[in-house]
Amino acid sequence: MNTQDFKHCLLYAIFLLIFAVALLTSAESREAEEIAEILQHAEILFVAEQYHESYQLYRKVLDVDPLNQQALARVLDMAVRYRELAEGARQAGDTEHVNIYQRAFQQIVRYLLTVLTAQFERDVKKYTTLSAKEKEQQRAEASVILLRMIDALQYIKTIYEQFQQEEAETAQTIKRLQRAIETYQQERSAYTQ
Repeated sequence: MNTQDFKHCLLYAIFLLIFAVALLTSAESREAEEIAEILQHAEILFVAEQYHESYQLYRKVLDVDPLNQQALARVLDMAVRYRELAEGARQAGDTEHVNIYQRAFQQIVRYLLTVLTAQFERDVKKYTTLSAKEKEQQRAEASVILLRMIDALQYIKTIYEQFQQEEAETAQTIKRLQRAIETYQQERSAYTQ
């Protein structure tokens, strides 16, 4: 291969790289726009108290972005609302609606715990596969992974605090979660200094 051919191949490779980056950026931008539209529609349904439909849309967002702050907050709000509706139905003696609202509440809590635990486990796996040398070389990435782990644990802790079942067992779980959060925060501080 002569120098001229090499230059053409190099230019072609650079062109392909630029084109690939542009496509990736465009796809990420479209995905962000789609998520924003879904969130907007879900919020309208939530405000209109169409919780089931709103919940389905928020799940779509959380399936793509498990730590989306807006979706998590609203789904937690829905769980609280279903718990309140179940209590209101219980006080009114309406056992049919107590069961419906209680099932919806339990479904939401189970879903949130499943999504957040899966995200935490993915991040733990990613973080633990980085060697000490890689963590030092990729401080920003290690810090971001730790931050996602901390966020997931804080949401899980919030769920346990708001929706306690067995008080003694829940208190122990909350303490363990808090210790884990503090441990990861300490470890993260080493990367952010």
